[in-house]
Amino acid sequence: MLVKSNIDKIYRLKSKLHNILIKYIYKYLTRVFEKEKESHITKSTRASLYPDFQRVLLKIPKWSEKKLNKEYSKFLKWLSKKEDVTEEDLQIILINIIKLSTEILINKSDVYVDTLLQNHTFPTIKKYYLKCLRHISRIVYENPKSLYQFKTNFLTQELENVLNLFLPSDKIKTVLEFINEEIDETNIQIEYDFDSKSDSISVRPNSDQLLIVDKEQSERSLHYVSSDDLHKNYEKSDDNLSKSISKHLKNIDNDSVKHIKIPKMKQSQYYYNKPKINELEEYFFNE
Repeated sequence: MLVKSNIDKIYRLKSKLHNILIKYIYKYLTRVFEKEKESHITKSTRASLYPDFQRVLLKIPKWSEKKLNKEYSKFLKWLSKKEDVTEEDLQIILINIIKLSTEILINKSDVYVDTLLQNHTFPTIKKYYLKCLRHISRIVYENPKSLYQFKTNFLTQELENVLNLFLPSDKIKTVLEFINEEIDETNIQIEYDFDSKSDSISVRPNSDQLLIVDKEQSERSLHYVSSDDLHKNYEKSDDNLSKSISKHLKNIDNDSVKHIKIPKMKQSQYYYNKPKINELEEYFFNE
């Protein structure tokens, strides 16, 4: 019941936060595109519209601190005017989303999570907004002609991916590992019954959690071998295998052997055929 309640809460909070961010970021990017479109109205400049639009998008992750603060201030003004919420409101929503996500993932109470995250540094809404802006800008950069075709559901999922980067994954992982270590499996014993005709795995009643594994007998059925016997048999099997291979090779008819020639590749050929690295992907938007 607690998990369901948390899922309902987090859904409402995410919807509110992401709808606001998508609305503004999408509006900002379409406004940038329309501005470029106005300067590419002639026949000679029309062909460079999308490349020039992409160049503008490339500048977003390189904004100076002054430019960054200026654009963020515009976002806050729009927020107060159009959405009737403040920066502090969004900050609280973001923190609550992170806490609820942690509760759901580790299946613990809010008191436990508050203690777990008491020294955790939560991201500011400014940092989260800029990360979302860069992420969506990158998507538009890769598909500039599809700017007016993006669906809200698609962009929402992309912001979900960005949000996951801000979860306290190290703390969540530590708790989950600790929970797994608490699972006591020492009372479970496994027996292999290869004489039975059945082919199933079952827990016998009144067996104190005794796990019985029944396997149908076959010509190559499994059987237990001690470590000493295994070592001896392994050495013998290697010798027998070598003798068997040698004997087999002598009996092979040379006419029946098919030879395959492997062409030698020059070093220059290798480098010529080697896939080119997309240098843009190496640093673009610093994802």
